[in-house]
Amino acid sequence: AVWYRQRTQDKQAAEATPGAATEAAGDQNLFSVEGEVAGLRVEHVGDKAVEMIKDEAGQWSLAGTPASALDNTAMDTVIGSLAALPVVSSLQSPPALEELGLNPPSYRILVSMKNGEQLIASVGKITPTGSGYYILSGDRRILIVNEYSLQPVLDLVDKPPFPPTPYPLPAELTPGAEQVTPMSTGVP
Repeated sequence: AVWYRQRTQDKQAAEATPGAATEAAGDQNLFSVEGEVAGLRVEHVGDKAVEMIKDEAGQWSLAGTPASALDNTAMDTVIGSLAALPVVSSLQSPPALEELGLNPPSYRILVSMKNGEQLIASVGKITPTGSGYYILSGDRRILIVNEYSLQPVLDLVDKPPFPPTPYPLPAELTPGAEQVTPMSTGVP
């Protein structure tokens, strides 16, 4: 049911794009990720950027800060969704890049692979229906990708997935800790 609903929304987003003839993208993904991802850079153009790298042991961290370990499970989830990011449609006769928010873009995404290959995409405005983003791919095609699938990647700029901070357990829940209760001595 979720798949059907998402595909219906994707089709509506493609149909509601003004001034552009669209072609269904089918089962096409934004990136053709083959091999292991070594790094990811997401830049909010004109504001800030975050760059994450994966070391030889498989631990993700912020680039230039080895002590800044990231949550591997969360990063692997984001990388998996990025690798399978579906293209809703491809614009055959798009309007000017400025109209789509692609000159300059809002965001830039750079995926670095272990084999040295780099995959890049520029992210523009959200579509009029609010369900997709305009994308300028590395091979200069104008695409629309699902907003719901792309948003977790864009959110990395402001919220890198740091592991949860462990909080100490209260003494009564800590194994082996005894709680001492003062005894009444009868002295006022």
